[in-house]
Amino acid sequence: MIAGSEPPSFLLSRYHVWLTITHVSGSPEAGAVLREKVVWPERELHWCISHCARLAPGELLSCTVRLLCLTTGDPAGVAELLRRVQSAGVTAEVTLVSPQPLPLRPATLLDLQVPQHDDSLATTLSLLHTHGCAIFPAQPDRGLPSLVALAARRTALVTHALTAAEYRPFVDDFMHVEAASRTSGRIEVRLPVSTSEAACDDRDAQAIRTLASSAPWASAVRAALRDSAPLVTASVVVSRPGAQSQLWHADAPHLEDSRRDNCQPSPPWEKWWTMLHQQTAANGEEQRNTGAVPPHAICVFLPLIDITPELGCTQMWLGSHAWPQLVEQAPGALGTALSPEGPLALRGAVLWPCVPAGTGVMYDYRLVHRGAANTGDVERPVLQLVYRTHKSADGGPGWDEGVNFGSTSLLGALEPHTAWLAKLDGTHGDIDAARGVDWWASQTVQDVADSASHAPRASAWALFD
Repeated sequence: MIAGSEPPSFLLSRYHVWLTITHVSGSPEAGAVLREKVVWPERELHWCISHCARLAPGELLSCTVRLLCLTTGDPAGVAELLRRVQSAGVTAEVTLVSPQPLPLRPATLLDLQVPQHDDSLATTLSLLHTHGCAIFPAQPDRGLPSLVALAARRTALVTHALTAAEYRPFVDDFMHVEAASRTSGRIEVRLPVSTSEAACDDRDAQAIRTLASSAPWASAVRAALRDSAPLVTASVVVSRPGAQSQLWHADAPHLEDSRRDNCQPSPPWEKWWTMLHQQTAANGEEQRNTGAVPPHAICVFLPLIDITPELGCTQMWLGSHAWPQLVEQAPGALGTALSPEGPLALRGAVLWPCVPAGTGVMYDYRLVHRGAANTGDVERPVLQLVYRTHKSADGGPGWDEGVNFGSTSLLGALEPHTAWLAKLDGTHGDIDAARGVDWWASQTVQDVADSASHAPRASAWALFD
């Protein structure tokens, strides 16, 4: 609360604002115009412009403001602020107002596509580092019909076992070794993987091993994880017509942060933000993110049918993998900002990968995402491969994907030479891993700060102290 002569109905607040620029008169640098010409003494307005590049119409200007705001909400204040911006010669619309800066990494499917004529490994690493996602176009020789049949067999086997155990497979909540429910109308069925290259009786398990090790993204997986022989698990996620949208989530935490905090629950967002500001300001550091930390797990979605907006897809918040605080805090804190019609989605920061069957959608396991609702009239089956390294970047144990399933079995023992978890071998595994080590080592902290959506530096917070 502001002491002294200020009325008790006002609070000194910080807001991060994204303005969609349509026109700048005079100086082409919108940031300079705002700092020099937009004043509001009664509200003690201060600007922190985190991106002062020459902006073209339609681009976002990311900035932080400090001003006195009504404690009960201040729509009139926001409207007046926008009027003062326009009076200074900057024509803009308020796209988003948030208590904190957020990573915005707009990109199209074409932007994220890995070209086949280029160094695909380096391209994939760069896309994963910047956006947390890379797209591998569908290939006709990927054996899609056999994968569709494989997924159908395993799903039928599990749903029959669930029914025999008196479950309603797509209605009730359950977690078993072989399958688990994923919100109403959606289940995930694990697929066995062959543990060796030698032929085994389980052709499904051998097919999964072949796909995981020979897919065009295999080299990039080894490089991203810096592991010549990472571990791999497989499953199929089936969303029936009427399946609801999931909550925004990440499939795994940032391991280095969870161990640093001794696995204590994260504080509320406001307290976390205050702690971050105090820590970075004291140390003279930039806003902390862990984009420079290589992923400890990589997921690849392979839709088994053509994905349409009606059938839904796995929506992804590009760039969110680099910010540990977003994993638990942002989905609840942002509300409609991440909704299909929200400002982040409309600006392209939320990717809708409606792609043909057989397309490989690779993403960092820390990326915030969700499965969208299925409003179509057919099931949406998506094969999922999860690759993880034996050890995380800080030397601790790797992520165990099995925690997303239960401990009791529906089907009993697996066939010989099969498992839920297998080692991914490859002819060039050592070379891929070595290239990954060199590539990640070349990414400096400043590179990461520059790539993380123009977040303001900690030193700029001195304006608000």
